[in-house]
Amino acid sequence: MLRCYGARGNSFAFKWGSKMPETLRVLITRFLCGAMAAALLPILPTYAYAGITIKFYVEVDTQAKDAGDFPAKVKSPNSYVLLEDSYLHFKGDEEGIYDFEKKAIYSINREKGIYSEMSLFANVGFRDYELRNRRFMSGALEHAGVEDNQMSLIFSEHELSVQAKESKSDILREERNGGILFKGEGKEILRVGGPIIELEGKYRKQFIRFFRHRYGGHPSLIDQLTPSSGIYSNITIWQRNVGEKKTHLHFISVEETQTNSYSLEGLKPFAETNDRLLALVERVAGTTESNRKKVEAEILLNARQLIDKKDLVGAMLAYLEYTLVSGAQDLPWTEKDRQLLLNSNEVQEMLAATQNPTSREEAVSQIASMEDIRKKQTEGSHILKIFESNTRASLGEHNVARELMMGALEANPYIAGAWKDLGGFYFQSYEPYEAWICWDTGRRINPDHPLLKDINSFEERLQAQHPGFF
Repeated sequence: MLRCYGARGNSFAFKWGSKMPETLRVLITRFLCGAMAAALLPILPTYAYAGITIKFYVEVDTQAKDAGDFPAKVKSPNSYVLLEDSYLHFKGDEEGIYDFEKKAIYSINREKGIYSEMSLFANVGFRDYELRNRRFMSGALEHAGVEDNQMSLIFSEHELSVQAKESKSDILREERNGGILFKGEGKEILRVGGPIIELEGKYRKQFIRFFRHRYGGHPSLIDQLTPSSGIYSNITIWQRNVGEKKTHLHFISVEETQTNSYSLEGLKPFAETNDRLLALVERVAGTTESNRKKVEAEILLNARQLIDKKDLVGAMLAYLEYTLVSGAQDLPWTEKDRQLLLNSNEVQEMLAATQNPTSREEAVSQIASMEDIRKKQTEGSHILKIFESNTRASLGEHNVARELMMGALEANPYIAGAWKDLGGFYFQSYEPYEAWICWDTGRRINPDHPLLKDINSFEERLQAQHPGFF
C-alpha cells in the first residue's frame, strides 16, 4: 500500500546533541544507631510483522548570532522513519533507533560500523533538568528588564518539548494560506498544512514521539501535528533560543512495511564517554550477585584481620565499605568488636570527620581531618575519599569531588553507592549520558541497594510527567 503526495515547502532539520548526590551518611547513621561491560548486543525477535514507513525530506535554515558548527542551510532529501508498536527507526542526516520497551536509544554510524547506546531516561532527564535551568535564566533576564528575551520560557518549552509545572504559555493560533500558524511571544513557532496523509491512530502516536525526540514542539501544540485522520504533509518548526533555526519537513509517502524488527548485527558497540569511566564500567560488566557476595565476604574477612592487627580505623572503614557495597543496614559484627571499635578515640575522630557538615567552616575542617587520616591510613583510605568527595561537592568543588569518587571506585568498583553519587556529579554537569551509565552500573551491581532507589523514583517521575517521550 503506497500513497504519494506532491506538496512542497522550504525548510531545516533540528539535531538533538546538545544537590542531587544522595549522601551516604544516611545509611551509615542507620547501622551505627542500630548496632549501636562490555555491553551485550540486544536479543532481538526475528518474526515478521507490519509497520509503517514514512518518507520525507528536511531542510534547515540557521540564522544564529553565533552559528558555531551549524551550517546556514542543510538538506536531507532522502529521509524516512519506520514506525512500529514498540520502536521507531529513522534515517536521514543521522540514523538511530528508539526502543521504547528497552528504554534505549541507539545511534548508528554505518560508515564506521558502530553503534552507541543511551538510556531513554538520559534524553528526557536532560530536557527536564535543562528546562529548570532555562526557567531560572528566563526569570533573571525578565527581572533585569531585558527586551526580546531569547530565553523566554515558551521558547525553551518549545525547543525541549517539555512544559514547566503550572506553566501558562500563551500561544496564538492563526489560519493562514490553507494552513495553521502558531505563535509565541508574537513569533512563529510552528506551522502545519498541506494535504493530510492518512495514518492509523497507533502510528500517529508513534509519529508524535518521533517528532518530539527529533525536532521538539511545545507540549500544548504537539497533538496539532496529527489531525484525526492522519498527519499534515508539511510541518515547519522554529527554534528561537539563541538566534533562529527553521526546520521544514515535507512528508512524501506512507508505505506499509513488513519487518523483522531491527537488528544491530554487524555493528560494534561503541561508548561515547571518557576512557577512564569506560574502563571502570568494563571491570564490573556481566557481574552477578555471586560476584558481589564474594567481594562482600572478602571485605568482612579483611575487617576481622584488621581488628586482629589492631588497625581499628582500617577495620571500621572496611565495615563502612561493606555497607556501601551490600546496602545492609545492620553490620554482621560481634558485640565485642562493636564495642572495641566504637570506644576507640581514633575511630570516633574518623567518624566525626565523615558526618554532614553544618557550615562551610566545619566542612573545611572535616576535609583537612580526612586528608590527614588518608595520609596515615593504608587500609580503607579509598572509603574516606567517598566522604571527602561529598563534602567537597557541598562546597561546590565538583571537579575535585568527581576525581575522588572515581578514585574510590578504581579501588573497588563494586561500591554501588559510589556509582550513585558519581552519576549525580555527571548529571549536575549536564552529562546525562554518563550519569545513567553510572546509575545503571550501580543497579546492575546491586539492584536492591537502598541508595539507588532514588534513581528508580526519578525515572518513575520522568515517565509520569513526560509520558509522551516513552
